[in-house]
Amino acid sequence: MTKQTGKLALAAAAVALAGALWPSQAPAAQKKFITIASARPGGSWYITGAGWAEMLNKHVPEVEAKVEQSGGGVHNNKLVSDGDAELGISVGRLTVLAMEGKGPFAKTGKLPNIRMLASNFSTGVLQFAALEASGIKSVCDLKGKRVALGPEGGGGIPAAMAAFEACGFTIKDVTASYMSYEQGKDSLLDRNLDAFLNYAAVPVPALKALEATPATWRLLGLPDEKTKEVEAKVAGYIRYIVPAAAYRRPSDTVTIAAPNILVVTKDLPEDLVYKITKVTIGRLEEFKKIHPAHVEMTKEDSVKPLGGIPFHPGAIRYYKEAGLMK
Repeated sequence: MTKQTGKLALAAAAVALAGALWPSQAPAAQKKFITIASARPGGSWYITGAGWAEMLNKHVPEVEAKVEQSGGGVHNNKLVSDGDAELGISVGRLTVLAMEGKGPFAKTGKLPNIRMLASNFSTGVLQFAALEASGIKSVCDLKGKRVALGPEGGGGIPAAMAAFEACGFTIKDVTASYMSYEQGKDSLLDRNLDAFLNYAAVPVPALKALEATPATWRLLGLPDEKTKEVEAKVAGYIRYIVPAAAYRRPSDTVTIAAPNILVVTKDLPEDLVYKITKVTIGRLEEFKKIHPAHVEMTKEDSVKPLGGIPFHPGAIRYYKEAGLMK
C-alpha cells in the first residue's frame, strides 16, 4: 500500500465513523396528526378550529393539526369519543348528554371516551333570523313555519327544541330543513324559508353577511318569561342578551345560550394533552384573537366544572402546574 493509498483509506474510515456517529440524514421524528372537529363554515366554530390548529402547529412541533368540517356539536362528540377526531368543539350540555346516552344520543348510547380540555371558552347563542315582511316577531311565532335548523346533528337543534317547547309546540310543528348557516341565509333571501337558525357565538358570519344585504330582517328573540322557563327546566341553558350593536338591530334581543367547551379523546397521551393545553391556555391572549367570541374567556373559566364531564389527565396536569386547579 502506498502512502497516498493509506491516507485515502484512513480518510474514508474517518468519514464512515463520522457518519455512524452523526448521521447526515437522520430520520425526522414522526409528527402526530391531530384532527379538530369543528362545524361547517358560516359559524364561529370553524374559525375557532382553524385558528386553534394554526396555534398548535406553531407551538407544538411534534403535532400536525388540521381543522375538519363536521355536523357540529352532536357529531363532534361522536367523532371524539370514537377517536375519529382527537380534539373537538362542543356545547357543554351536549357533551353531558353524550356521556349519559340521552337526548340526541339515545340511539347511539353512551359515548364514554370524551374528556374536557377547556371549559367555557365561548358561549353558543340561539339566534333565529326572519324577514320583516314575514310578520314573524319571536321564536314563539315559528309554529307551522318553514325553518332551517342548521346542519343535521348541530348543537343548535336541542336549543331550538327547548325554546319551541317553552313556546308550547315541538320540532314536529315546524317544517324543518337542515343546512349550513350560509345556505340558510341564502334560502331566506330567496323566500324559500320563513326563518333560519344560527347557533354560535355572537357575531355569526352568516348574520353579518345578512346585515350587509339590502334585506329588512329581524333577529328573533324569546319572551323573557320563556327564557326563564328554559333556564329552570333544562340544565345548561341561560338567559342571554344579544346587544343591538352586534348586527345593527334597533334593540337588544333576549334569547338562550349555553357554554361551549373544548374536548379531547381520552386515548390521546397525557404528555401531548399537557402540551396542547399549555399552548391553548398558557397563550390565552393568542387564542382569544382567533375570534371575537373568545374575548371574554379567562384562564379561570377554562377549569369551571360542567355537568360532571371529566378533565383529561394531561389537562389536569397543566392546570395544577399553573395553579388553576388544586
